[in-house]
Amino acid sequence: TRSVSAFLLNRSSDLADSFSVDNVDETFVALKAKGVTFISEPTDMPDWGMRTLYLRDTEENLIELFTPLAPEKFSQELIEEDQKFH
Repeated sequence: TRSVSAFLLNRSSDLADSFSVDNVDETFVALKAKGVTFISEPTDMPDWGMRTLYLRDTEENLIELFTPLAPEKFSQELIEEDQKFH
């Protein structure tokens, strides 16, 4: 099966370099103001517990930027999975 990322980006062979940022929305605005082109806008991913966005660097490598979601935004599935480890 294809991952959600591959589905959203329409490339099944892409692997993303992922970077945590303090605030993905502020990072999006700041980079967009500098002319960076994005594949996606910031999007909540409740099953992952993250808010993400995607872009490509100058060599077409896929880059994911993310910020953890507040726990109240987690999906029920993620909460249940997390409870297995506590």
